[in-house]
Amino acid sequence: MAVLAGSRRPDPGSWRAASLAARLGALVAMGAAALLVAVCSGDGGDPAPDPAVEEVRALLRARGARLAAGDAEGYLRAAVGEARALEEAIARGGAAVPLSVFRVAFNPAGPPRAGTARFRDAPVQVTYGYDGLPAANRFRFSLRYTLERRDGAWVITGARPDPSPERPGDELPVWAAAPTAATRSTHFLFLHPPDLGEVGRVAELAEAARSRLEPRLRFGSPDPVHLVVLARDTPAFEAVTGGADGGAFAFVRLVYPAFSPPEGRHMVVHVGRVLGLDGAGPGHAGEVTPVAVFQHELAHLALSQVRGAEVPSWVEEGAAMYLAGERREGDWRGGLAEGAFEDVALAGFGDGYVLASGDEYAYVNAAVSWLVDEYGEARLWDFYRSFLPTVGAVVAAADGPASFLFPRWYGFDLAELDRRTRAFLAAGAAGG
Repeated sequence: MAVLAGSRRPDPGSWRAASLAARLGALVAMGAAALLVAVCSGDGGDPAPDPAVEEVRALLRARGARLAAGDAEGYLRAAVGEARALEEAIARGGAAVPLSVFRVAFNPAGPPRAGTARFRDAPVQVTYGYDGLPAANRFRFSLRYTLERRDGAWVITGARPDPSPERPGDELPVWAAAPTAATRSTHFLFLHPPDLGEVGRVAELAEAARSRLEPRLRFGSPDPVHLVVLARDTPAFEAVTGGADGGAFAFVRLVYPAFSPPEGRHMVVHVGRVLGLDGAGPGHAGEVTPVAVFQHELAHLALSQVRGAEVPSWVEEGAAMYLAGERREGDWRGGLAEGAFEDVALAGFGDGYVLASGDEYAYVNAAVSWLVDEYGEARLWDFYRSFLPTVGAVVAAADGPASFLFPRWYGFDLAELDRRTRAFLAAGAAGG
């Protein structure tokens, strides 16, 4: 599908955290766990930490600080045997990019068995950040370590990645998977193959898009520095996405932890496709330019910090297209001629739904364009902001918060918006 992917990955799986219902369930579970700890701890205080666990934690803290300082050899010193291959990839990659922090959390199920000095396949969580990016924009990945005490010191004898669907976004970073270089511009940090020759051109497009976007934002604001991962071609893009790229030019990836702004905020760009190096530029009837690609994705990054948990995909993508200045009139005419909009319904484009075709993007673009034409930009942003406190709306509207919130701002329901959107499209096609 030749579409601009938004804050979702190009295939049907979502990059973002689970739905509000899942989050509420997680919060209930967290509360129950906290209560259980409170009951079980009584007045005896916390148990004394196991010395072996504390020794390993001290080791991992120290080597993480070395890697953040660019000391790959110091980081690698404790890795031996089978652990060496993965740890070398992390060390060499981490030293090649501007890390600001690299912290390692070690929380094994318990101390080593009596009479042993070994932790086997214990979970390790890594949190890292980049120089210049907001301090709260942290990135994470998970490993499993086997550690042994040898000659009075702990060493890592086994290491493997440990990604999980329950922990979105925790696979190895791109710089641990392939040789990576870092290039800066005023507002961007680009991670890219060392021999990619188009980085300067991409940086110019990204900076132009940011300068065009910022005056259009009415709430939310761009980060001072954005992380952008550049993929040269389709195989590289698929390696970053973990699957088929779906024809996307770029997409935003982020994770929503509970009660916090989104983490891991960054953009992934298919350089060959955006620049037209593979014979196909951004297109969309010739109406979406390379600058608009970046402007669209930067809009997602800015809005992500103020969006609610349940913003429907049609609102999310429609807002991003509006901020990018997109009016896909050629796609509107083409979709009308093919009858592509006859069975489309905005109510079906809820949170978690990934717009699946250029026709769906065109229809959403038409709906939001009509809303702004008729009712103004201010009402669109009031409607968008109303998704922030969504719990009551979700409870009140079985088919999602939009069916509850939209009539409050516009005085009619989504079915009527579909009718008016089709009339708007038909009038445009007829020159009306």
